[in-house]
Amino acid sequence: MTGGRPSDTTPLVPRRPITLALRLFHIGFALFFVGLLVVGIVRSLLREAEGQRLPPGACGQQAPADCLRELRGLRDELEAEVAQVERTAGTAAASEWDGWSVGWRERHRSLQARCCLGPDRKGEGGPLGRADRELSELERLYAVHVVQFAHEVGPAVEALGRDLSGH
Repeated sequence: MTGGRPSDTTPLVPRRPITLALRLFHIGFALFFVGLLVVGIVRSLLREAEGQRLPPGACGQQAPADCLRELRGLRDELEAEVAQVERTAGTAAASEWDGWSVGWRERHRSLQARCCLGPDRKGEGGPLGRADRELSELERLYAVHVVQFAHEVGPAVEALGRDLSGH
């Protein structure tokens, strides 16, 4: 070797068997953890898809009036939580919303399943289907609003709170 550059006689495979074994071990170890990650993601997606499947005959067993009443209840929950989050000081608003919205979306999916609403369901037409789509859109818009509020308004609210408290 001259000047720190490998010469033409430098072997591509290490001469020591232990070095080769260590390299193979590290590659195998990395592949093992990548495999675990992929398996975890696939299992998570399958669990989520399983939760959205209906038992045979469950779709449409709830009366439309009950479905509408539950949609109103979900809307009321959504609006109450947005009002609560906006009263939350600073950047904590986004994490509070994230924690709460998971359960709300699960309750909404459950209602969609019982009332044959949501994507690829026969209840998509009519006022009930429109109300469900509008509720989904409202939740999406509120989620964007909360994140924007937390990141743009939150730091100003926190700074003002510190200044007013004298710290």
